[in-house]
Amino acid sequence: VYYVFISTHIQELVEGQTSFRASSTTWNCLIFVPMVVVNLLRSLKTIAILSLFGNIAMICSLIYIMQVGIEYKMIIPLKELVFYV
Repeated sequence: VYYVFISTHIQELVEGQTSFRASSTTWNCLIFVPMVVVNLLRSLKTIAILSLFGNIAMICSLIYIMQVGIEYKMIIPLKELVFYV
């Protein structure tokens, strides 16, 4: 189920941003190989380095999302919120 979830989301992301189209089976095969390589890692040091890169990518994507949200007025500034006590 996890592989299908990841491949479906990557497929939607790539098809939304580019003109590349492929079937779900192709995406499953493309995702399977890197997942197997990551699952074969035995050293915690190597896994920690990969986790660090993943965390950096997550922080960068959150900063980008917030930046776009503020730019297009999708995020309400704190001073405009009404708090009921």
